[in-house]
Amino acid sequence: MLDLAYRLRITYYGASYVVTASELGLPLVTDDVELRRRLKSNTNIVVEVLSKEVEVISSNEYIARKRHPFET
Repeated sequence: MLDLAYRLRITYYGASYVVTASELGLPLVTDDVELRRRLKSNTNIVVEVLSKEVEVISSNEYIARKRHPFET
């Protein structure tokens, strides 16, 4: 977790949510624009550290999915 935080230049707190989402196989829902940007622009680092990608979406995207669950 600390390695992920350091390499992405995010807080340990933020990295803990990324790791939790990864371990549970769930998307990370956050309105932290900078965190989303860093995760989306550094997927190679996320995969290298966690061995898989982590989907990251905003709360608005999450709500839209719940309204229209079969649309992508």
